[in-house]
Amino acid sequence: MAQLTNDDVSMSTQNTVTNSLGSSDIYLSELTREIIIGVVYVVINPLFSVFGIITNLINITVFIKCGFSDSVNIALLGLSLSDLFLLLFILWRSICFFPLFRQADLPFDPLETAYVTAGIPLTYFGRTTSWITAFITLERFLCVAFPLKVKTLSTPRKSTIIVICIYVLMAATVASLFYTSRVGMKFFPERNSSRLGLVFTSDRYSVAKYANPFSNLVVQIGSFLFVLVFTVLLFDKLKSNNKWRQNVTDQASLLSRRDQKVAIMIVLVSSNFIICYVGITIEYIWPIFNPEFTSGLAYRNTLFVVTAFAITTHQINAATNLFIYLTMSSKYRRVFHSVFLCVTVKAGTSA
Repeated sequence: MAQLTNDDVSMSTQNTVTNSLGSSDIYLSELTREIIIGVVYVVINPLFSVFGIITNLINITVFIKCGFSDSVNIALLGLSLSDLFLLLFILWRSICFFPLFRQADLPFDPLETAYVTAGIPLTYFGRTTSWITAFITLERFLCVAFPLKVKTLSTPRKSTIIVICIYVLMAATVASLFYTSRVGMKFFPERNSSRLGLVFTSDRYSVAKYANPFSNLVVQIGSFLFVLVFTVLLFDKLKSNNKWRQNVTDQASLLSRRDQKVAIMIVLVSSNFIICYVGITIEYIWPIFNPEFTSGLAYRNTLFVVTAFAITTHQINAATNLFIYLTMSSKYRRVFHSVFLCVTVKAGTSA
C-alpha cells in the first residue's frame, strides 16, 4: 500500500505542476478527478470509517469477553485492532481533505501533513491486516489438514507471539517511509506564509530504490497471494474432509464440527479480504508491465482515483467482518447478545 501514501502529497503542489504542463492524463480530466475524489474522500470514506470503527470496537469487546484461551480469538482480536486503527487513520485523512479544513488558517498544511500522519500509518495497518489474515488462513489450513495435531499446531501462546511479530515486522517495512518523509516548516507561496508541511530527505529516491520493491512486491503482493493460495487449499481440504468427519467417534465428531465451522468462518474472512484487496494488488502489479502508470503524468489522475477506491475497499473489508462472525460463530453471538443486547442465549456446540 505504499502507493496509497504517495497520493497524499499536497494537492496544491500537484495542481501547480499540472497547470504548468497541462492535463495529460489520457483517461481522466482534472475536473473529473476532483469530483470523484471529493465524493469518495469527503463523503464515502468518512461514513465507512465511522461505521467500521463502531463494528471493530464491538469485535474487540466481544473477543476480549470471550477470553484468551482460544488461539483464533487472539488472532481475530489482533486483526480487529489493526482494522480499527486503519479506519481511524483513513478518517483523519478524509478530514484533511475537507474543503473547509484545507482552507482554514492552520499552522500546518492538512494535505501535506496527512502524508506522514495518515498515509504512512494506514499503509502500516493495511499491511498488518494483510499478514494477520494470512496467518489466520495458514493456521486454520494446518488445523484442518492435520486434525489430530490441532492442540499442538494452534495454541494461544503461539498466536500471541506471531501476531505481535507481525505488528513489529510490518513497522519495519514502513520505517523507510518515516525516515525519508517528515513534517517540517516550509514556505507556501500560495499562502505567502510558512507552516508545517511535507519535507523529504535528500536521499529519498535512493532509499526508495531499494525499499519499495521489497515493500510492494514481497510484503503487499506476497500477502495477497499467500491468503489466496491457502484460502483455496483450506476450502478444498474442508470438502475432502467432510466424509472422514462423518465416520469418527461422537466425541471426535463434536470437536471436528466445531473446527470445521471455525475453518468455514476463516474462509469467509479470507474471501472478504481477497475481494477487497484485489484492486490495490492489481495497482501494484500493473506498473511492472507499464512503468508509466506510476512514474509519469499520462495516468496521474487515473492513479489518484484508483487509489481512492482501493482505500474504500479496504474500509469495506475492515468494517464487515462483524457480520461474518455473527453468522458463523455461536460463541460470538452469545457474547454479543449478552453485552450489547442484554439477552442471554443458550450455549450450543458450534464455534
